[in-house]
Amino acid sequence: PVENEDGTISIQVDATSQTEWTLLNFDEGIVEGDMAWDLAFRRFAVRVNGGGSGTGTAAGQLVDAARLADVDIAPNGGWRTDGDEAGDLVLSEWYDYDFETHKLTPVPGVWVIRRVSGQAYVALQIASYYDAGDSGVYSVAWRMIDPPAELPMLTAGTGQLPMPTDDPHAGLEMDDMEMS
Repeated sequence: PVENEDGTISIQVDATSQTEWTLLNFDEGIVEGDMAWDLAFRRFAVRVNGGGSGTGTAAGQLVDAARLADVDIAPNGGWRTDGDEAGDLVLSEWYDYDFETHKLTPVPGVWVIRRVSGQAYVALQIASYYDAGDSGVYSVAWRMIDPPAELPMLTAGTGQLPMPTDDPHAGLEMDDMEMS
């Protein structure tokens, strides 16, 4: 990861593999499978380490903010963790899909993510899904923020990432995907 002058941290995440998950730890950057991870990326799928996707306590939500600097403290309510179905992922709607160009564009707003363990929080933005025209190469930035005044309950997840041969959005029909 690169620490930027404005205090944010940024990284490119190569999620071009059709079979392997790329794991991101907000402290370490890209990590291997047995290390603690906060987010997992594979093609257009993004999962938090909690709920149906992992054994951590990660959760998240999208907040109405234009920039990372606009979010200093995590919200008191509205926390979600990944469900068992692809349509129930915290970040399942991180993008808008253009049917004419077949391009994914990050939705406006800032994602607030509770880390894999404890009560540490980050504000996260996905800036792009493309690098020099290649899809599956995310540009993401984040910064640490203060915890909410009312701390959400920590519940360890019971799930795991789909195996390499599984569809990252298994169980989600194209008609069910909210694309505009």
